[in-house]
Amino acid sequence: MNKKLCVQNENMKLSVLFGIEQPDFVTITGGGGKTALLTCLGSELKNKGKTLLTTTTKMRYPDDFEGEVIVTESYRELLSRLVKQHCNLYYFAERCIEDHKVKGAPPELLDSLFKVLADWVILNEGDGAGGKPYKIYREWEPVIPQNTTKLIHVIGCELLNEPITDMNLHRCPQELKGKRFDLDLFRESMEWFVSDKLKSFEVPKFLLVNKADNGNKMKAEILCEAAKPYFDGCIAASLRERNWYLC
Repeated sequence: MNKKLCVQNENMKLSVLFGIEQPDFVTITGGGGKTALLTCLGSELKNKGKTLLTTTTKMRYPDDFEGEVIVTESYRELLSRLVKQHCNLYYFAERCIEDHKVKGAPPELLDSLFKVLADWVILNEGDGAGGKPYKIYREWEPVIPQNTTKLIHVIGCELLNEPITDMNLHRCPQELKGKRFDLDLFRESMEWFVSDKLKSFEVPKFLLVNKADNGNKMKAEILCEAAKPYFDGCIAASLRERNWYLC
């Protein structure tokens, strides 16, 4: 990989690389570290202004969340607590469900909330992948609110050139098992996702390639370079090591 393709930004905040500022409504999709990205961005943005983390699907309950957690099915109660602004960082879900998870809000509710909360940033997880590097999509996925202003798609680079199994691809179909997730399949997947799933969103679209650690940095850079025709920006990252750079 030609190092000139990548601009090192170890000291730059991820939120700056994505151009996130108040007001913004960011929806994160894909696999390979969505929740880690959500919490990382929230931690960065809490010192800049009011930030709300949430989901339009299901996700793990935020045990170690550093802000205020609001679990309610009442829009009035939610708005009342947010308007009081006891802190800069909030997490919202409608209710707790099985397996220590929470269920998020309908996208229409978040669209309404974004109109009311001036100068806030909403960070929404719009996908579930069972903790795996990538996934196969159902017809109704991902769940992206219409007022989304930025889209970030995530994939784990450890999947590149590996045999596809139930362990590394969420909802892996039988016909893909044993095949290698090579660059051709990656390009095909990214082109389809952007042209089909994101076709109604005329907003900046980014790819974050996670797990650029443990010898996988080259894989991350290869995927970033291959994805450039489909996204407005590609970032290689190790969210675990808190290291990232724009490719």
